[in-house]
Amino acid sequence: MIGAPIIVREVRAALRRRWTAVAAALYAAVLSVLLVWLWPEQGLYTLAAQSSRALVGFFASALLLATVCIAPAFSATAIVSEKERGTFDLLFHTLLRPQELAIGKLLSSLAILGLFAALGFPFFAATFLLGAVSAVEAAGLYGVIALTAVGAALIGLILSAHARDSHVALIRAYAALVGWLAAPWAVAAILGARPDWAALAWHVRAASPIAALLSVLRPPPAGLVAPPAWRLFLLYTAVGAGGGLAWLMARLHQPPAPPRREERVIDDRHELLRRRFRFPFYLIDPQRRKRLLGDRINPVFAREMRARAMGGGAWLLRGLYGCFALSAVLVILLAGRVSEFTPDQLKGVAVAFQIGLVALLGPALTAGAITREIESGGFDALRMTRLRAGALLAGKTQVAGLFVLFLLVGAAPLWTVIHIMELNTPREMGLAAGVILATLGFALAAGFFGSAWVRHSAGAAALAYGIVFVVVIATLLPHLAPDRFAPAIRRAFQQANPLLVAWSALRTDGGERLDAVRHIQGLLLATALLGGLSYVRLLHRFAPDP
Repeated sequence: MIGAPIIVREVRAALRRRWTAVAAALYAAVLSVLLVWLWPEQGLYTLAAQSSRALVGFFASALLLATVCIAPAFSATAIVSEKERGTFDLLFHTLLRPQELAIGKLLSSLAILGLFAALGFPFFAATFLLGAVSAVEAAGLYGVIALTAVGAALIGLILSAHARDSHVALIRAYAALVGWLAAPWAVAAILGARPDWAALAWHVRAASPIAALLSVLRPPPAGLVAPPAWRLFLLYTAVGAGGGLAWLMARLHQPPAPPRREERVIDDRHELLRRRFRFPFYLIDPQRRKRLLGDRINPVFAREMRARAMGGGAWLLRGLYGCFALSAVLVILLAGRVSEFTPDQLKGVAVAFQIGLVALLGPALTAGAITREIESGGFDALRMTRLRAGALLAGKTQVAGLFVLFLLVGAAPLWTVIHIMELNTPREMGLAAGVILATLGFALAAGFFGSAWVRHSAGAAALAYGIVFVVVIATLLPHLAPDRFAPAIRRAFQQANPLLVAWSALRTDGGERLDAVRHIQGLLLATALLGGLSYVRLLHRFAPDP
């Protein structure tokens, strides 16, 4: 079999970790409880049990998002970890060919995802027996999820082959997935403003995995003559996956690059003149001179920033430009009213984008904060310094928070237009911003919690995303099946969801209001709890060996 040695080694190492068995057991237990709880009382799919179809869509969407969150955790570190351990060069002296290495890494990354997908199969089989979905719809759901997993894993592998640091590769992989999920929706919203471009907008929107999944259970708009979106998605993703795999094999055909030289102070006159007149270098010292650290500067923060944290300042600015462009699109739609969306719906899209950005990138920024030091062998060196656990935790938090805040600043034009058009009061906008920032703190704390308690970056990322997934996604379940929950329980779940709370603070259509202040307090309490547990674990790791 092609890549069999790689597959056996990677899968065996993953299955030997305790967190894999624990996560699989929890996943199966949760699905079993929900299946028994939400089983229709009639025992079959009737008009009185139409929530079964909505639940199929919810769990399919949840499985898709879980796939998007977990796939890069395994694939984005698959190749770059070999470089960090110094074993990547050794692979070129074996009998493995580049295509065997690429396919082996890809299949091993998908093996654990296949395990979780197999555990969720009985649920979909039960809904199929109820008559909630047809055989074609069930095959379409699993086909979209499977190809999304392949695409997400390939994105992680391609960026892993290009990167030199596992943390940077992880962050770039999740940033690319955010663009894959959100960019087709933004472009389709602009194209859909003109009726004669409706078919083109439909084809563009079909490139998003979420749009393809929802189209399996929903018919296309009336009057639109076009193939189903999920079939277009399968075609687009299959072609893209083939091209990505070919590029990956071509990349692995190249010999390992020599180690990059350390950055030095620029003393060349022509290079210095060019940097002085080029943005953004004229805003800072163009000679890259390293000044002494001030007394109030965290040394861990300074070290991360000087070591080109998150891929360097260029990636910070690129992320800022991307968020600014998407915010400008939403401003055009909001100010011009050229879309079919109402202002409240557009504000909901803006809130969903920012909270989704925080939920997808926040854990990735901090999930490797401690495990990267352990895997690279630098954690013991940190223990020998005068740094304490609190300083390490604070410095890593400052770097990650700065990166996400840069991205959130890109949404400033949208909030400015909302304020100028007086669609919301400053207090309502402040409450929504407070929910977003509190969600950011919670996502970063979840990443630190996973990084402190798990020894591998992949396991830490999976644990962190599991925690964030419960708060951001799982709390939407009563909103989709209200007849299965008591009003008090449904209200409690809605109060715990940051998407619904932030949107309710901005809605002006008289919808149900949620207590944003109480939600922010709850998120801050959960953040403090996760941060405290991470600090206790770091104290244990920093303690002298017996």
